[in-house]
Amino acid sequence: CINVPGSFKCICPQGFTGQSNTFCQNINECQENPCGANAICTDTVGSFTCSCKEDYTGDPFQGCVDIDECVALDRPCGSHAICENAVPGYNCVCPQGYAAKPDPTIACEQVDVTVLCKSKFDCVNNAECTEGQCFCQSGFKAQGSICLDIDECEAQPCGPFSACTNTPGGFHCECQAGYVGAPPRIQCKAPCEEVKCGEHA
Repeated sequence: CINVPGSFKCICPQGFTGQSNTFCQNINECQENPCGANAICTDTVGSFTCSCKEDYTGDPFQGCVDIDECVALDRPCGSHAICENAVPGYNCVCPQGYAAKPDPTIACEQVDVTVLCKSKFDCVNNAECTEGQCFCQSGFKAQGSICLDIDECEAQPCGPFSACTNTPGGFHCECQAGYVGAPPRIQCKAPCEEVKCGEHA
């Protein structure tokens, strides 16, 4: 209400509209989208507010930008998991050779020997880094996330009259007592097997 000479005048305050002598109603400023990109408009009595959507930051009147949670948060994903920024939010994924346990935000567990590597120190369990990937060393075979020693002696590589000893990543051959040779290249034989002695010798 405004006092004027000899009378008065009614006007609606800012943020309201209507017939000022009879009623004023709130204007919903949000209908005209006054906020910036990725912002939420909330109508209030006689005014409005702008706020950034969840996972966004910045000036809600100028426009909000995505938060890179992979940089902003301290280790948002579990152990061995990779953080990938998304718009909005972020995703946790397990790298090659790993599986979620129970999901990547908690942890990724190694399930395969062939994980990606940058040096020999990234590979474990008798594996070696070759061209950016872990592989079992010679004499070992992959079983899940570990490299198991192959028992070469099962195939009896040393030949007859010999003893085979399995070693990590290989094997060793020796002739049994009373036999000579260099197994597996030269088979074990009795010392007199190929010698022809004279009569009565």
